[in-house]
Amino acid sequence: MSVDQELIKERRTVEEELGKLLHVDRLDGLANHDALNLLGMLVNEADDTRCVEKVARALNWCDQLNSREWSGSEAVRFHYNWANAWAARRHILMNDASSSSWEWNHPELGQELFHLRMAIKEPEFDSSENYQKCQIYVNTANALNTLGRPVQALEYWNRALQIIPNYGMALGNHGLGLMSYARQLYDGGHAMVLMKFAYEDFKSAISAGAYYEDNGYETVKTGMETEANNIETHIDLAVVNSTLDLHHHSLGESKEEQEYRRWCLTQRLFLNPINDLGTYPIAARDIFGLPSITVSIKEPPVLYGFFNQLKQEYVSARYMYYEGICSDGVHFSDRDVALVNTLDYPAYSIAVEREKVAFRLLYSIFDKLAYFINSYWRLGMPEKQVSFRSVWVQKGKTGKVSSLRDQFDGYENLPMRGLYWLSKDILENDAMLEFRGHNT
Repeated sequence: MSVDQELIKERRTVEEELGKLLHVDRLDGLANHDALNLLGMLVNEADDTRCVEKVARALNWCDQLNSREWSGSEAVRFHYNWANAWAARRHILMNDASSSSWEWNHPELGQELFHLRMAIKEPEFDSSENYQKCQIYVNTANALNTLGRPVQALEYWNRALQIIPNYGMALGNHGLGLMSYARQLYDGGHAMVLMKFAYEDFKSAISAGAYYEDNGYETVKTGMETEANNIETHIDLAVVNSTLDLHHHSLGESKEEQEYRRWCLTQRLFLNPINDLGTYPIAARDIFGLPSITVSIKEPPVLYGFFNQLKQEYVSARYMYYEGICSDGVHFSDRDVALVNTLDYPAYSIAVEREKVAFRLLYSIFDKLAYFINSYWRLGMPEKQVSFRSVWVQKGKTGKVSSLRDQFDGYENLPMRGLYWLSKDILENDAMLEFRGHNT
């Protein structure tokens, strides 16, 4: 019997012993280990049965247990269970006929993502059992993909696959993420490449060598097989495979340029959807652009101008950062510069300044993106009031910010919803903290 099988058997034994406690109101008398086992059981049962009362009890238990002192490994499990409790509540709400999958504000999903991030943030996360780390990475990726951030989701699915390369749920969801990403691209060629990789993910996920924690995933695997068959039906994979050359492409003329482009590929920094698939030389160019936009004949191409500026500032900042981190030795401009020794060991050099300028330039792109959104969606915001924080919200009768803009509320555009949630991550100091421990 493998180590993983022994762990599963032990867990089932514990579940049988603690099953009679599922209906208690408080967990004060239980040790941390038993409380976590019982919480996990209740959350799983609540999600499986879509039971509102059990979800409410699980969230109540999480509030109770939040004041406990946890070891690092216990804290990982606690936040993982808490995230799953919020996921169970979200699943129930999404089954409600009055609920819309295109709602932009998802308190339950925000709570889920917060606790998954808290689990990953724990110092002892890296020493957790492999299957648990994979579960947390996959759930984090699924949450990000649901919000409209497939590129970041791919990173977390890949983290799981680095731990267990044949982890079935990571492979299958990675395929679903690529399908979602492909549907958002206006370039049909790029979309077909992503679909090809999604197909390979699905086939790997349903293969005999795929790893699943138990035998309860047959329905999931059937769904993956259906997706693979759909891709095979609509795309001539033989033609794609025979014509697609990912590797035999130039990385530049000089050794310096080649090294820079290899670094960009490795860091997934090219504005190219294929770079999100891996470090393929074909992706070593910033080809991502705008689809055709129809405007009045009297209108100048303002949006293309906005986009050109955004793109140029990004690639320039990327190179300045590369120059800064790759600098070795003292640059001649730093020689004979008299600086006061402030005894706090600061680092001064043109390399450091390049990195700082790069970050400032990159950060400013978000507000420029807000100008693009204000113009394209004709929001009518005065220029001095436009920012990546303000562009998403509207003011009420009192003049104070009251809610998400009507233009975006329920708007069926995943990348836009992803940008909205990115703004919450970057600009709202309490964006994730506000999700802590509230089940209203």
